[in-house]
Amino acid sequence: MADAEVLAEAYPPNEASDDLFDYSRVEYNLHRRLAKLTGCNPVQMDRLYRESELYREEWERKGYRERTIGKAITHHRSGPDPSIIFAERGRLPPGASATPLDSVTAGGDPFARAMAITGEARFQLEKFRDIRASRKSRALVEDVLGRETLAAIIGSPGCSKTFLALDLAFAIARGTPWFGHSVRKVGRVIYVAAEGGDGVRARIEAYSRKHGLETEDVELFLLSEPVSLMKDGNEVEDLIRAIRMLGNREGPVCDAIFIDTLSMSIPGGDENSSTDMTMVVDSAKRMIRELETTVVLIHHLGKEEKRGARGHSSLHAALDTELSVEKASSGFQVKMTKQRDLELGAAQHYSLESVIVAHDEHKKPITSCTVVPSEAPLLQSANKLTPTGQELYDCFMAVLGKHGMAIPTKIVEEHYGEESDAQKGVWGVQYHLVKDRFLKARQEHPDKSDNKPDSARTAFDRGKRELKKLDFVDFFGGYMWAPNVTAKARMSAVSDEMSE
Repeated sequence: MADAEVLAEAYPPNEASDDLFDYSRVEYNLHRRLAKLTGCNPVQMDRLYRESELYREEWERKGYRERTIGKAITHHRSGPDPSIIFAERGRLPPGASATPLDSVTAGGDPFARAMAITGEARFQLEKFRDIRASRKSRALVEDVLGRETLAAIIGSPGCSKTFLALDLAFAIARGTPWFGHSVRKVGRVIYVAAEGGDGVRARIEAYSRKHGLETEDVELFLLSEPVSLMKDGNEVEDLIRAIRMLGNREGPVCDAIFIDTLSMSIPGGDENSSTDMTMVVDSAKRMIRELETTVVLIHHLGKEEKRGARGHSSLHAALDTELSVEKASSGFQVKMTKQRDLELGAAQHYSLESVIVAHDEHKKPITSCTVVPSEAPLLQSANKLTPTGQELYDCFMAVLGKHGMAIPTKIVEEHYGEESDAQKGVWGVQYHLVKDRFLKARQEHPDKSDNKPDSARTAFDRGKRELKKLDFVDFFGGYMWAPNVTAKARMSAVSDEMSE
């Protein structure tokens, strides 16, 4: 229905009335329709109204928005019912009687007051027979990042966290795959460079040049100053308002917000304080709720890297997804160290490629880097292994290609203990299959000096110790596997090259 029709119905001509145009009635009637359109989703109703030309600053007045939305939802579910929604302005619908506001506006949060005004129950209970899993995909990046979730990219200083975060941000903004994981749609991304924008600008331009985006209109927006996530300021509200001012688009007003880094976004706060970190989580979830977006925090590892992100554990507990970045023999790797609703996938390996973005006044090149995905270092150069170690590794890879399997979770948990989450789903084989192949190969090559059974078993034990020490393989409980590798397809492809 056009805005003009909504206005006409909201305030029909009435010669007996001296009232001027009543915006409250307009907003109420519009929200009755939005309640029907959205299935009584108050967040979507609020967003759609803000995107209309009827939006006005009065909507932000304390309690007014909640009362209007609450009344519209009640009307949709129960039918018309005279209410107090206009009482605050001294105007009531015909026949309606005012209810004292003091009993419902003092204290409590806005939605609680709205529910009290409308008589609506705050909590809606579902019957068992009505409970069903959602059939709609909630993926932002398939098998990595969900919509309307809280995530973090963590790592030690200098481990390329920002490069990786920008690579992920661009994948979402462009709708292009990220390390082979599909992105559902072209998105809109906000990148808050809290540590300063000059370095990030160079990295963004490097990505643009590397991928030929100079003439493309990618919806990635940069804010090169910190936004306080502490509750004693209004900066989160200001950021939400700035994002909404970007304009209308299909779907959420914003698909992802990156905050780089968390430490620069809590001025005066203490990362080790449960109170302060709870404020951070509340601010992030406010953005998620009001903008229907995903928030990604860039954060540092603690002094003891094995214990994960720096600061109070309440942050880790609140995360839906945690990606850990670290240096590796191949350059760098990122692995999923927490997924609330998704499976932990394989570690992804990458390197950084230098790109010239400009030249300064002295004609000296200004460079930055971009992320270049690479294969996991499953096949390492022979000079890193002794002949026996390489022989055993070849056997392992060949067996893996034919008999690979996910190592039982119980085995992984017993072996890795507190660090087992990062290895769940790891791909490997039964230990005896590798040993049998190795011993059989020794018997088939009598030219080897240690081809006798006892000597062959000694060589096997020596080779497995070498592979474990160099982190080529791990073994426990009757299984052998390649640490951090869960992608069967990748392992099979490599083993095909190794097999005869």
